[in-house]
Amino acid sequence: MTTATTKSKPKNNHILRIAISLSIAFTLFLGLMFLTSYESEYVNDRTQLDGFDFSSGLALISPVLFDRYNHALYTPEDFAAGVSTTPENVLREHSEFSTYRLLLDLPDGVVFGLSGNSPGHSMALWIDGTLRQTYGKPGTTAETTEGGLNYFTVYFAAGDERWHEGQTTSRQTEIVIQHSAVVRADGGWLFPLYLGEASLIESMNSLNKLRTGSAVGITVMAAILLLSIFIFFNNRPHFLWFSLACLMIAVRTTATEFMVIPRDNKIRQYLGYP
Repeated sequence: MTTATTKSKPKNNHILRIAISLSIAFTLFLGLMFLTSYESEYVNDRTQLDGFDFSSGLALISPVLFDRYNHALYTPEDFAAGVSTTPENVLREHSEFSTYRLLLDLPDGVVFGLSGNSPGHSMALWIDGTLRQTYGKPGTTAETTEGGLNYFTVYFAAGDERWHEGQTTSRQTEIVIQHSAVVRADGGWLFPLYLGEASLIESMNSLNKLRTGSAVGITVMAAILLLSIFIFFNNRPHFLWFSLACLMIAVRTTATEFMVIPRDNKIRQYLGYP
């Protein structure tokens, strides 16, 4: 009886040490989440957007502020020529393909950043008439559409003289986004986008990358610890399944968050967007 009790103590101590290690790692992770948090203001009103101080904070712009042109793929040249249809203001309604347009009153010469998840299955983004970002190729049919999804950040200087030269309209900054999701059963929509001065956007992205890297590291460490428990107690297979689950979470996070895997890699679509 005494011998059996003595043999069980090392195993119990091993489990206790692992539990303490996981608890410490989880506590550190929560602390890191707190330290890497950033403030932003959700903007879903035009008056709120026009009066926003971009030098002191980030605006999370709601899609409802964009004019949406459903089942149409327009370019800035189309809007300048007046060939567009009547826009709609619809929030998060699924669409096979659409164009979103937003006009902003921004101070000239200040460098801004626009950041967020690309919409739908593919995207093309223009700012002041210049094509700044593409993921895949938006199209009106499955044959003309090429998939591409990612988190994007673009920087631009407000009041681009080349675009506004000769224009009789105001010098507002124009953002045009095409998206196409004809290959997806539920269509797609535009996600809220972060807008702020370049330094604030850079700080936000750095904190997000640190958070993602830490989450992946802690999840991998948990997978290794759980696998060690399974090896030590090979009659408890549930530890193996927990370990594999942690590993899959780490792989998916690596594939879908903040460009750890190159943006054109098909793995991002298979793991991040079924």
